[in-house]
Amino acid sequence: MRGVYNRTQAQEYCNTFGGSLVSIHSQAENDFIKAFLESKIAGHALIGLIKVQDESANQTEWKWLDGTKTDYTKWNPTEPNNVHNIEDSTEFLTSMGGWNDVPIDMSRIAICQTSCNAERFHVE
Repeated sequence: MRGVYNRTQAQEYCNTFGGSLVSIHSQAENDFIKAFLESKIAGHALIGLIKVQDESANQTEWKWLDGTKTDYTKWNPTEPNNVHNIEDSTEFLTSMGGWNDVPIDMSRIAICQTSCNAERFHVE
C-alpha cells in the first residue's frame, strides 16, 4: 500500500517492483484486504479490477489487471453502476468490505501484489 494515485499511476507504481494492483479471488482474500486497510486506517484503495470492452461480443467485462480469472466479485449494493458512463476502475471500500466502480482518474492509495519466488528464501 502506497501513495495516492489514479489507476494508471497506481499500476505503474506496482509494476516498478514486478507487481500489479491486487486481485481478489475469494471471501478470505477480501477479508484479508479489509483487515489490512482497517489496520492502516484507510477508508478506500484501488484494486486491479477494470472494465474492458469486448468488441467481438459487443459487451463489457470486468477483468483483473494481472490477467488472472475473474472468479470472485464483491460489489457493494447497486454496484457497479457506471455513473456518467465513465467508471471503469474499482476501489475497495473498507467500511462496507466491498467494491465500488470509479473513474480511471480517481485518486486513491494503491494496494499492490507481487509473487514470491520460493527458491530465493532459505528456511531451516
